[in-house]
Amino acid sequence: MSKATFEQFLNDNASKKQEEEEQFNPEKEKQEWLNFIKIFYDQVNEWLKPFVEDGRMQTNFVQNNLTEEYIGTYSVDNMEVMFAGQKLTFAPIGTLLIGTKGRIDLIGPKGSVQFILVDQDSTELKVKVTIRSASTPAPKEEPSKKIEWTWKIIERTSSRIKYIDFSEDNFFDALMGLVNG
Repeated sequence: MSKATFEQFLNDNASKKQEEEEQFNPEKEKQEWLNFIKIFYDQVNEWLKPFVEDGRMQTNFVQNNLTEEYIGTYSVDNMEVMFAGQKLTFAPIGTLLIGTKGRIDLIGPKGSVQFILVDQDSTELKVKVTIRSASTPAPKEEPSKKIEWTWKIIERTSSRIKYIDFSEDNFFDALMGLVNG
């Protein structure tokens, strides 16, 4: 191997390493996730505001630590909602999850509801598996579209998981399902 070839090898690997580092920045991922949590809580607070103002409901935040591989341990707020003798807790689960940019669980006396951060066009969980052999050429990559992250609610049926819009009506339906069963 000549010196020029070796130098080209080093340059190629240095640029690959730089691309990998640029693709995943743990601090950036964490800050983006914390911002999405804030957006979620701001929306929930807006919907609950009339009930909090007239005293029929109380909310507060309790600090919690999350630990995620590649990001480490960091602090998040769990939001507690108290009404009609019930306490429900919104608990952020994490951002480095398969199939979603993040998840927050609402935990109540009758179970839990999952809120996930997915592309706005997503309607259900989809899994794509590609099997190739060494002799099979790589499939042509489709041009990637810019993902518009939005919160959705997971709705489970016996045969599949689908996503419903994180709307005011759907939110209150989920809330009532956790206190009424």
